[in-house]
Amino acid sequence: MTPSPYRALVFDFGGVLMRTDDHQPREALAAALGLTEAALHDTVFACPQAQQATLGRVSARAIWDEVARRFGLDAAGLAAFEQAFWAGDHFDVELARWAGGLRPRIQTGILSNAWDSMRTLFVDDMQLYRYFDSIVISAEVGMAKPDPAIYRLCARRMGVALNEMIFVDDMPHNIDAANALGMHGVLFRSAAQARADILACLAAS
Repeated sequence: MTPSPYRALVFDFGGVLMRTDDHQPREALAAALGLTEAALHDTVFACPQAQQATLGRVSARAIWDEVARRFGLDAAGLAAFEQAFWAGDHFDVELARWAGGLRPRIQTGILSNAWDSMRTLFVDDMQLYRYFDSIVISAEVGMAKPDPAIYRLCARRMGVALNEMIFVDDMPHNIDAANALGMHGVLFRSAAQARADILACLAAS
């Protein structure tokens, strides 16, 4: 049996490590505003300000300023909106611990399309370096998945070749981009499925 060729395991954050497991708070917020949950999601994540924030061209504050403008919210109303919007999100600490437990057999990392505000959340609040060796945030590097350049940057920072990386993401187009570069993409559908697929990759051939 020969050892696994993989030296790095990289996770997306939103939709993989952080998931909206309880949709009720966001559904209630959407209904109060006369929207579907999908439309509310797009109001925050697909607005022009969010697209620019993902590339680090504007602050995340610009997104919430646009939300306040669109719905006529004062400071207290916007704070309540943000609280309700995120209320159903859950950080899968068990998956993060499991990933961290694979070290030093394999390096672990995060590659996230995220806004400038996320470094504080990832490092200071969530202390993700307990589980992950490298954290690449799109807003900090001015590029985002599925741009091949951000995958290459992630590999360089971890000191590995692209074909030595396993990449886990919930978006098929991000997985397609990773596979096209020679990475081994794992499309996330559940934590149990992702763990099984990763272990299959790491198993000796």
